Amino acid sequence: PCCASRPKVRKFQDWKCMRSKSDKKKPLVPSLRFPEFREAGAWEVKKLGAVLTFQTGFPFSSKYFNEIGDGLRLIRNADLKSSDRMIFYSGPYEQTFIVNNGDILVGMDGDFSPSIWGHGKALLNQRVGRVSAKDGSSLTFLHFSVSVALKLIEQRTAQTTVKHLSHTTVEKTKWPIPIFHEQQKIAHCLSSLDEVIGLESHKLDTLKNLKKGLMQQLFPQEVA
Repeated sequence: PCCASRPKVRKFQDWKCMRSKSDKKKPLVPSLRFPEFREAGAWEVKKLGAVLTFQTGFPFSSKYFNEIGDGLRLIRNADLKSSDRMIFYSGPYEQTFIVNNGDILVGMDGDFSPSIWGHGKALLNQRVGRVSAKDGSSLTFLHFSVSVALKLIEQRTAQTTVKHLSHTTVEKTKWPIPIFHEQQKIAHCLSSLDEVIGLESHKLDTLKNLKKGLMQQLFPQEVA
């Protein structure tokens, strides 16, 4: 009986060894990579807080709100998707909450997709966050990379009426990050595509307006 039990023990140990080898995580390497980085090794997993700063907006007093254009425009969560109703703030504020064109903003309620601000100098209101790159990181790369990370956070957030994001959740999220020069290469590639998409979208809008104008002229506007 004693001798019969030994092979079973050895088999179990062998299985444990095989399982531990198979459980080792594979290096994080993208399936598509620029030639000059194919020998650069795997991307390093870091907490996002190591490569970026996530600043949350300030709870400005509503007694200074107005819609007549007095003061600076206030960026609320809804303003990241639409400019139908603009709110301005005429009260005191700190310079650290000023937003300029090119800043990356994130709505912290509902949809966490980042967007690039392009509507002039404004103020960062509460429940809106701003992503800034730390030294050694590309802001443009972070815009593309963080958009994927935030979408995963959004999907994993408990199903509630409105999903909420915190700066702590963003900064503690672990995410693969390549070396700086590879970040720059990826950022240039994707931003170039965005420029082409923007130009084509403008052409499409122009054609739609042309068609609309032609239809107004080619068909009678009044029925007798």
